[in-house]
Amino acid sequence: SRIRDSKQITIAKDVVETHLLGPAALAPSLRNDALAAKVFIVDEAELLDRSSSHAPTQAALLKTLEEPAERTVIILVTSSEDRLLTTIRSRCQRVAFPPLPPDAMIAYLKREQLALDPNRRDWLLALADGSPGVLKLALEANLYSWHEKLEPMLARAKQGHFVPELGATLAALIEEWAEHWVKSHKNASKEAANKAGADWAFRILSDSLRKDLTLHARDEARAERFAQAIDCVRLAERRLDSNVSIPMAMEVLAADLAACCAGESIVH
Repeated sequence: SRIRDSKQITIAKDVVETHLLGPAALAPSLRNDALAAKVFIVDEAELLDRSSSHAPTQAALLKTLEEPAERTVIILVTSSEDRLLTTIRSRCQRVAFPPLPPDAMIAYLKREQLALDPNRRDWLLALADGSPGVLKLALEANLYSWHEKLEPMLARAKQGHFVPELGATLAALIEEWAEHWVKSHKNASKEAANKAGADWAFRILSDSLRKDLTLHARDEARAERFAQAIDCVRLAERRLDSNVSIPMAMEVLAADLAACCAGESIVH
């Protein structure tokens, strides 16, 4: 209760000690002939610490990872391996889950009986990038409606025009998504929900900019502008990680995107 009330946006060391390190050291409660008696799964393991330069939670895992109890398996799931300590990575065996090919994603839609109009389907498949899980979440969150609201404003920003309403629209979409998530998930953290909503916004922006980067790959000057715009999205992520408010971060991002696409230099 104390940890939940503290509104963590990372996986607290107390949580790891209580639910992983302590139980991992205990003998299994059931005796059987299975190869693994205890299995611990840490999803979004990159959230174990805010940064790899200050990582007390990850450091607490090192000894258990190096010398786990007999028949104990610990699985760290992450899409950002670089945010884990090198000493963590060196103690793990990597198992990659590459993106599914397009035909497999289409088969997933059919199996789930998800009939979508072609425009919506193609956009969602591109956003999911071979991940059925992302596709499912994007459908549940109706992210295509975000695309419909944002794309006209993005089109103007890509022409180098500052769009005042872009930042406010991004912030409003994130806030609406986070509020709905908290209401529909018991004990959900509003701060964590804000971060998750912002991640969706960043993903949508980056995906749109990557398409333009690919489209104009032969035009070195234009391609460089879109590459810098993608860097601006990453910079906005770092601002949020530094506790800049979402409205402020989105407002600055909107200005940065227009400046980059106009060929202006951005001071990071």
